[in-house]
Amino acid sequence: HSTSRRQPQMCIRDRLSCNLGEVLTMFLASLLTLPNPLSPIQILFVNLATDGLPAIALGVDPADKDIMRQAPRDRKEGIFARGLTEKILVRGSLIGVCTLLSFMVGRYYGMNLETCRTLTLATLVMSQLFHVFECRSERHSIFEIKLFTNLYLVGAVSVSIAVSYTHLT
Repeated sequence: HSTSRRQPQMCIRDRLSCNLGEVLTMFLASLLTLPNPLSPIQILFVNLATDGLPAIALGVDPADKDIMRQAPRDRKEGIFARGLTEKILVRGSLIGVCTLLSFMVGRYYGMNLETCRTLTLATLVMSQLFHVFECRSERHSIFEIKLFTNLYLVGAVSVSIAVSYTHLT
């Protein structure tokens, strides 16, 4: 099947990038001697809201239209080949740094710790849910892939946003 190696890579890219972003948020805050930008319950919530449904829906994403024009992978090629490691590191770092920056901006403007944590949680959840759409293709950008070709993913992200909204308010 033409997508058998593709779906695991997409899911691995999504989950590792997002988890790296979470770890970096907490680690960098610790290095900068900031208060914890997320409470333990918020970290658990992020994992519940962004891991399950979107990752499953990503697994049923249709193959790229030009997949048959691509050169086949070498059977000895590892799953982290073709720049996957770099994509994970760059996107995970971007998620982590942006999330921590939202916390720091809230602190700069004198928001209380709970408000800053809510801002941080919203930034982390939304960046991870946006990122899942970036993981749909190895070769095409988020702007080249039609949004509604995977209604399961759109639905899963919508449910995650709705659940997050109820938790944030």
